[in-house]
Amino acid sequence: MKQSKKKEKTLAVIIPCFNSSGTIERALRSIFSQTRAPDEIIVVDDCSEDFQKTIKIVKKFHDVQLIRNRQNIGPSATRNVGIWKCNSDIVTFLDADDECHELRFELQLNEIFFSFRSSLRSNFLKFFVESKNKYQFNKNIYKNRHQVEKYNDF
Repeated sequence: MKQSKKKEKTLAVIIPCFNSSGTIERALRSIFSQTRAPDEIIVVDDCSEDFQKTIKIVKKFHDVQLIRNRQNIGPSATRNVGIWKCNSDIVTFLDADDECHELRFELQLNEIFFSFRSSLRSNFLKFFVESKNKYQFNKNIYKNRHQVEKYNDF
């Protein structure tokens, strides 16, 4: 009898930033030091004055998607842009002026999947809609999609 393998859920980290060229590198380094690496890292710049510096910093890291809002829309809407652009099953956030412990993602994912009660306290957000026995991100929940520019071709 053939056993089916459970596919591990994918994880995206969204970093909203505004004039954060002085701190974004530290935040990215903390993500790249995780024991459970994320599948996607998305930096969403909210029309910063120091965007050119941010580009240079993000270029140092591989597989980081950089998006820039065409106008300043605030931190909440900037997070929503990152959610809208990601393709992962699970989304978490990291502020550009923050850093995370190297076990953060591993421990939080364990809490979500192995401890129901604790998963209710987790700061991870799940955005799923069941469709054809498959979970998909519900991009339709964001009706006010702001124009963004994608800067991942460097």
